[in-house]
This record gives sequence, structure tokens and C-alpha cells, in this order.
Amino acid sequence: DGSLYNIDSVVYQWHPAADPPALTIFQQISTSGAYAFTAFDLPGADPSSPDSFLAVANHYDDATAYAARSRVYRLEGAAYAEAASLETYGAAHIESFSMGGSHYLAVANYFDGTYHDVDSEVYRWEWAGGAWALGA
Repeated sequence: DGSLYNIDSVVYQWHPAADPPALTIFQQISTSGAYAFTAFDLPGADPSSPDSFLAVANHYDDATAYAARSRVYRLEGAAYAEAASLETYGAAHIESFSMGGSHYLAVANYFDGTYHDVDSEVYRWEWAGGAWALGA
């Protein structure tokens, strides 16, 4: 109804071989005024099986306003589970990229409730203990 920002967003799965091709609901994920999603894979412990992630840029939270935590989810079995929670301020975009053999996640912050002059963040993925974690 437009009065709340904390809602569930829907992740759909594409079935191109279906007749006719179809989208089905894969999972609902709690979001806070989500502005952007990005899906990406990182090399897994088994090179033939990458780790799949979904990152959400949350822009506005009903309780904390523009200090909305953005989230990163890892695909575990048949569902996404939260892997990281990032401090963001009116996040407007989120993007994964690789450079020089390293993997990164960039978050474009837009507004902290007072100023638009808000730093954006770039996080480096680190392989530790057999799993990916976000470092500074």
C-alpha cells in the first residue's frame, strides 16, 4: 500500500525448458526499501561448483530510516541464507566485480538522512576457513 518499506521481495526462477517457458517463485527475502539486487558466483572449494550469492542494496528501513543495512545472501541448498549484513546509508546500488584475481562488492550509498555527501564502500571477498567472507 506504499506505507511500509520493510517488505518481502520475491526471487523468481526462470524455467526456459518449460512449455511455455515460465517464471516461478523461488524464495521471498526480507528487504528494506530495496533499490537494487545483484547475483554473482565466486569460486567454490570445488572448482566445478561455484558459490552463488545474491546481494541487496537496501535504501530505507521503517525503523532506522536511511541507515538501512544491506544484505548478502549465499545459496545454501535450495534457499538463500544471510551471509553478511552491511552498514549502508540510503544504498542506491550494489555490484560485484573481480579484478586481478580478487573479488569485490561495491555499495553506492546515496543519503544518510541529512546529507547526500555520503561515502560509498568497496569490500574485498576473502577466502577463510573454507568459506567466503567480506573484509574491509
